[in-house]
Amino acid sequence: MPDTAHAIDLAIDTASDDAAIAVVEGDRVLAEHRWHIATTASRELLAAVQAALDAAHVTREEIRTVAVCTGPGGYGSLRSGVATAQGIALALGVPLAGVQRLEAQAFPHLAPGIPVIAVHEA
Repeated sequence: MPDTAHAIDLAIDTASDDAAIAVVEGDRVLAEHRWHIATTASRELLAAVQAALDAAHVTREEIRTVAVCTGPGGYGSLRSGVATAQGIALALGVPLAGVQRLEAQAFPHLAPGIPVIAVHEA
């Protein structure tokens, strides 16, 4: 189990052709790697995860949680992101959280009594 003194979270979003990886400690983004998927997410994802970890000066062993976007999005790229996240979480023995894309985008705009609707182009 990773050291809980370092609350490092790894976030993976492959819901569209524009993918993103973030390494987060508490409320602070240590590193973010965004790119346009040129081939397939499965070919590019692990290298992107490593690039984000390197930029954050964090080792895989410091990750305490893995979060992954579960859609909506493209089936193939989502499947690659979820499978990669599952593999990383299983290998490290850390929890895995699925995050709905629309809920994540609506979250910062939530306020009591004010409806929020998140939409995406189809």
